[in-house]
Amino acid sequence: MSRRPLGSSAVLGTLMLLSPAVLGPTASASATKTVAFRLSNTTANPVSEMYFELVPTGTILPPVIGTAPDGSPVEGSPMKALPSSRGIDVSSAYVLLTDDPAQADMERMFLLFGYEPDPDAAPGAVPFAPLLDDAGARVGQLDPGGTFDFELTLAQGSIGYLLKSAIDGLTVSVLDASTPEPPPSPGHGGGSGGENPGTPVPEPSALLLWAAIGLAGLGGLSRRRRARPAPALRG
Repeated sequence: MSRRPLGSSAVLGTLMLLSPAVLGPTASASATKTVAFRLSNTTANPVSEMYFELVPTGTILPPVIGTAPDGSPVEGSPMKALPSSRGIDVSSAYVLLTDDPAQADMERMFLLFGYEPDPDAAPGAVPFAPLLDDAGARVGQLDPGGTFDFELTLAQGSIGYLLKSAIDGLTVSVLDASTPEPPPSPGHGGGSGGENPGTPVPEPSALLLWAAIGLAGLGGLSRRRRARPAPALRG
């Protein structure tokens, strides 16, 4: 079950997509490292869902964005989408960091591409629906050959955990040229360089249901929306 329904700003229309942020543990700055990654779709088909391999709990560290009334830290989204992404509408990307129900000391990160919240979902149903254009075609997915560049803050020494994708045809490489372990993949240099803060990828509280339902439940949902380009991200 999810530990982190995390807060951020709404990104689709006027819908408020995110729940209030919740409390979570923090790590000292000296024990963390912010790393830019590239997720590449090397298949011949668009990709709408993916998940990373299990990692030890505390590997991925969401930023602290405030303080609760009791003095405890409040966490923000664990991921920032970078403007160097190509072949993807980052405004329809969502992330979930969740505990593994079978292994209490492990967690997993999920990504959705080309979805929107479904406010009319039945109780207990997955409250997300694929984005469709006026002709009924899927939009907003990670295109063939597309790259989704993102930034995470990790515990020191844990970069390698994120470099194995759990779906064939999706590869993950390090963009940050300053990262010595492991070295960047050839041709994948030129990360954020600290010049662009990126866009937080929302983690709606509705995704709490995934732990029980699973990603396979998303396939039967449908909700139409006019396709629109990804918003320009400021450098």
